Amino acid sequence: MNKFIVVLVLLIMLSGCSWTKDLVVKTEPVDRIPLVLPEVDIYYHRNIEWRIITRANAEQVFNKLQKDGMPVVLIGLAGRDYELMSLNVADQQLLIKQLNAIINAYKTYYIAVEKRDATLKVTVPE
Repeated sequence: MNKFIVVLVLLIMLSGCSWTKDLVVKTEPVDRIPLVLPEVDIYYHRNIEWRIITRANAEQVFNKLQKDGMPVVLIGLAGRDYELMSLNVADQQLLIKQLNAIINAYKTYYIAVEKRDATLKVTVPE
């Protein structure tokens, strides 16, 4: 009797596989997500005129600054040049932020594409 039950269970298991439908996998190419990048400003570097002041030429440099209508101060840079250097640094920081935004857009775009491509569309015929 045990042999009969075992044979019957095996026959049911083998025939059970013949009752399922075939699985059909269809893959279709999917258009890429359009990549939208922010515009980047053009960086314009402003030239700075450096003046070297020594004890020997201090009077001459101060007289020239006064003659040119510039403030006569000792800050390492002449007034306008110091302002231009500050503007250059600000422009560089802005450019770096914009380029970082582009890098992040590329990362987001390609991560989304990889996730999308990793999923397969599986369809079962009815």
